[in-house]
Amino acid sequence: MRIGIDLDGVVFDTIGELVRLYNLEYDDNLQREDIKSWETARFVKCGEEIYRYFYDEAFYANLPLMDGVLEVMGRLDKKHELVLVSDTPAVGMVNRSRQLEKVFPVDQFRFMREKNIIYTARKDLVDIDLLLDDKPENIEDFHRTGKGWAVVFDWPYNRHLRNYRRIKNWWEFEELIESHSRIGALA
Repeated sequence: MRIGIDLDGVVFDTIGELVRLYNLEYDDNLQREDIKSWETARFVKCGEEIYRYFYDEAFYANLPLMDGVLEVMGRLDKKHELVLVSDTPAVGMVNRSRQLEKVFPVDQFRFMREKNIIYTARKDLVDIDLLLDDKPENIEDFHRTGKGWAVVFDWPYNRHLRNYRRIKNWWEFEELIESHSRIGALA
């Protein structure tokens, strides 16, 4: 199976880092759970200024990983074709690529050796059987193509999505993929 995996909010704890930096700069106590829609600016004192972090190339240099991602992706990489798909802004691509090389060594991860990394805002155009993503628009657009399964990585801002497989962590995702491999369907 060819599995498309988003980076921010799925592989990397981008939300956690965004909240950490925001709280430091604005002396606030924002929690991840407080962000209940994709429009993060609605939940912070600084409004639209929150998005400037995404256009700071240093932001992408050392993002923390989601729990379990290395182990689970390591196992999935041996059985499936993994494709990283990300809407990383151009300013962050160099640091993002460096971080991927550091976190996922080429000698240990086939998807890195094969350079299965696609930067695009249009994930619905990528030829994959399954998309794991957290952004509601990406999930809905990919689902509409009918090409495969869209799986939601759970966050408060995407809980309005219904009728999609939803996982809360990487171990649940591995279990979902393994059960699919055994029974042959994600329906």
